[in-house]
Amino acid sequence: MGYAFKVEPFRLVTEELELESPFVPAGTKVAVISDVHLKEDFGTKYLRTAVNKVNGQKPDAVLFLGDLFDNYETWDGDDNEVITALANIKADIKLCVYGNHDYGGKAQWAYKDVMEKAGFTILRNEDVMTELGIRFYGADDYIFGEKAERFSFDRNSFDFALAHVPASVENVENYDIFIAGHSHGGQVKIPFVEPFWVPNGTLNYYGGEYEQEDGSLIYINRGIGTSVLTVRFGAVPEITICKFS
Repeated sequence: MGYAFKVEPFRLVTEELELESPFVPAGTKVAVISDVHLKEDFGTKYLRTAVNKVNGQKPDAVLFLGDLFDNYETWDGDDNEVITALANIKADIKLCVYGNHDYGGKAQWAYKDVMEKAGFTILRNEDVMTELGIRFYGADDYIFGEKAERFSFDRNSFDFALAHVPASVENVENYDIFIAGHSHGGQVKIPFVEPFWVPNGTLNYYGGEYEQEDGSLIYINRGIGTSVLTVRFGAVPEITICKFS
């Protein structure tokens, strides 16, 4: 119990994902963070720790997959500190999407304000081609966001889809990789027992790599923070580094 409440929630690790593409220069790095869930016992101190770890990787692009605040109506921290922390992320490309916790209780407008002031471009069912040879498509939140028409990549680049909820994958086709968060890796995963955290839209994608029959890849980031209780077991928080070789 002591480990689950006092140690693992703060054991932020870096997971490296090796990718290949003729469109993307070798050595290109895309850092992915998700599910910060800022709250009383998990404030900007831990966000700054994550930012320092990201910057240590010297990424070319940084993606944030949503759920910045756990409950914005009860958040009593300083938004300016959050902006400063995120603005310190050093990357030429900074993109993000909305998560389900980024809606409601005025969170929608606070999230937009914070992320844009921190230098992020918010993708809401739209795509952007980058000089890295990667086309990014960002889906709006599956639960509370705007439902989009099905999006199909044209396969003239490395096609990278990002979303908060894993179920958004049902609305994207012809991607090389689809990456999402939301599940927190199950948050508490005891062997032979159902995960503690099974939110709507998970589709049994709790964390890690899921190779598809067509060769594409689904990857689920375990997130940085926690929801409901600040507890993790068997689901260490992570930053994902997608490295091209």
